[in-house]
Amino acid sequence: MAYCTESEVFAAVKEDAYNSLLGEQYIEDVEERKKRLQPLVEEAIEDADAEIDGYLAKRYYVPMSPAPKVLNKFSKDIAVYNLMSRIGIDESDRDKTYLNRYNAAGKFLEGVA
Repeated sequence: MAYCTESEVFAAVKEDAYNSLLGEQYIEDVEERKKRLQPLVEEAIEDADAEIDGYLAKRYYVPMSPAPKVLNKFSKDIAVYNLMSRIGIDESDRDKTYLNRYNAAGKFLEGVA
């Protein structure tokens, strides 16, 4: 069970980043870009949830169901970071938000663990 959905991750990533995430090819149709990005988003979510469960397994049975709402937020934040880090995070740019949210999730999860 995932703590967030693909649509939530897509909503958190600006559409202008879709082509960058796909690499060299430019795809004009937004739906086609999303279709091609779907496996990457799924992998980012799986990795995020595995990271969350890695922290929580020290004290709780995982995966949590029902999961507290905060896990949804952190799963999205970590998944978006995982996705965006594929093309690099510029710490001096607006991309730093992805890193800040990832670090906040890690700090919270360390505290819970």
